Amino acid sequence: MAFENETRLALDAIRDAWEEADDLAGSAAGGIAMIPSGANPGGDSGTGAGGIGGNDPRSVVGGVGSGGGPDRCGLFVNQIRPTLDAWARSRSQRIAVTLAALSDLTGFLAGLPGVKTLVYLSDGLDTKPGIALATYASNLCPGAGSELMRSGNIENTTDRLLALTRHANTNRVTVQAVQASGLNAPRTTSAVSARGARSGRGTVSLSSFESAERSSARDGMTLIADQTGGDAVFDRNELGPEFLKIGESSRNYYSLTYEPPKAGADPDRKSHRIDVELADASLSARYRRGYLEKDSKQWMTERIEGALNLGITSNPLGVRLGAGAPQPGDDGTQRLPLQVIVPVERLALLPQAAGHAAEIALTVFTRDLAEGTLTVSEGSFKVKGAPGATG
Repeated sequence: MAFENETRLALDAIRDAWEEADDLAGSAAGGIAMIPSGANPGGDSGTGAGGIGGNDPRSVVGGVGSGGGPDRCGLFVNQIRPTLDAWARSRSQRIAVTLAALSDLTGFLAGLPGVKTLVYLSDGLDTKPGIALATYASNLCPGAGSELMRSGNIENTTDRLLALTRHANTNRVTVQAVQASGLNAPRTTSAVSARGARSGRGTVSLSSFESAERSSARDGMTLIADQTGGDAVFDRNELGPEFLKIGESSRNYYSLTYEPPKAGADPDRKSHRIDVELADASLSARYRRGYLEKDSKQWMTERIEGALNLGITSNPLGVRLGAGAPQPGDDGTQRLPLQVIVPVERLALLPQAAGHAAEIALTVFTRDLAEGTLTVSEGSFKVKGAPGATG
């Protein structure tokens, strides 16, 4: 509701600015038309005795537009630019918050084994926040269209969306994007049209705004679904059948594996693109379009964060957590020793000069429940023993 009000106010401000520019340009053009031309009574159009310098008195008014008065579009663009910038910034901030939340969630899901499905319910995810309002303004004054479309307030979020999908693919997360609003009648056009439009162009511009907004919002949802092997659902008021399809696709899929060359220290080679070609051209396949190679530290960090936030994770080593007896701490606090128990039979004891040994890297995440702050502690330990040792 808040965003709809924000959009309605922006549309009203732009239309008011156009009508004001139109009035001002029309009034100025009418006044200029009343000024006599600069013809020299002596018949000399240049500078000379009895002449007026050969300058048309109308030219002293300033620049004129195609209507013989001040440029309507110039007046209009200068007035609406702050509105366009503010609306685009607000939209971009919303998208940044959404992408951060989705990135955190796909990171947490790394701790769960196997393929995961993330159902993303939203009214839209813009690839070009700000383009819809710029389209509306450019249709009111077509002469300003190219300038408005090149405006710095129009950000392209495609690269950020692609980065999110690579992150999700690495963690085997498939995004199913579902439009939450369903199939509804246009809202903005009816709300703003209630004020009335002074010309037919106003109604056309509102329609173009909704078309551009719908296209940009759907492009983002389609992109994150397609790039992660999911599907995007739009214009459905009954979502039950769609959720059944999502559940079915989550249980039925093929796993194709391959080992690409490692990127090593080269950051430009860490992103891998995937293409799947089908022998039967009549068939189509949904698949992950690429993934981001991560080092062991990133891999471990995301899985521990997943366990910390979701409380569930894979535990292939069968590690257990124990607690010792509480001890008095500083300032009246209590210290609780924690014990990490690792079954030695799950470790690979490799031959060393002094026998067989295994190395364990331990990373501990703790979160302050009151403040939400996260503390990370790391350490490594060596375990010595003979092959086949237990305990």
